[in-house]
Amino acid sequence: MDSAVLEAKKAELSSLETLCHLSQKTADLMDKIQTRLAQVELHQQQVLQVATNWMSVFQAANLLRTDDINNNSFDEKDPVDIQKDEDEGTEILLIPI
Repeated sequence: MDSAVLEAKKAELSSLETLCHLSQKTADLMDKIQTRLAQVELHQQQVLQVATNWMSVFQAANLLRTDDINNNSFDEKDPVDIQKDEDEGTEILLIPI
């Protein structure tokens, strides 16, 4: 076998080994990215669930308060207070903590 062909084959083998190593690194990186994206998706679902729960609480409080206003049954000891924001003209629901 010619020495030039042998050297070319050695260089090709070296390139293929480097390519194999880089491919493995890329596959490992993709696995890490997939794991992180799964974590982000899980956290996003949890945040959305908390936001949904709070929206339900606010809607329930608003419905209760609206019923009180419509029925003229105000309770002076009621800790929930609705105030009008003078600057923006919107109502603010105040709930003591």
